[in-house]
Amino acid sequence: QAGFLLEEGAEVARISRDNAWSNISSLLGGTNYYPTLSLGVWTLSSTPNTEGIFTRTVSVENVKRDTTTSDISVAGTDDAGTRLVTVTVSWLEGGATITKVLSFYLTDIFS
Repeated sequence: QAGFLLEEGAEVARISRDNAWSNISSLLGGTNYYPTLSLGVWTLSSTPNTEGIFTRTVSVENVKRDTTTSDISVAGTDDAGTRLVTVTVSWLEGGATITKVLSFYLTDIFS
């Protein structure tokens, strides 16, 4: 179930990007967002929610590119058309918190 929630969280991020790049580019880096289904529409909300015993968060970070090679790099210039997205699912099991993480890049493919 955790794997399904990770994939669904990634799909929510992709759907948000497909609806408008500003849905992703306007998110604050280092802030947790929560996939929320309301009236049949997925959004990324700042209001925490859980799915049964699972807590799922989505966060984004800015991406930098090397000015010479255009490769993603820890140094370089901000790439306004790319974000690193991290989906995290966590739950309590036997008194310990278990966490699964899925990270991927999203780009503004429609501009």
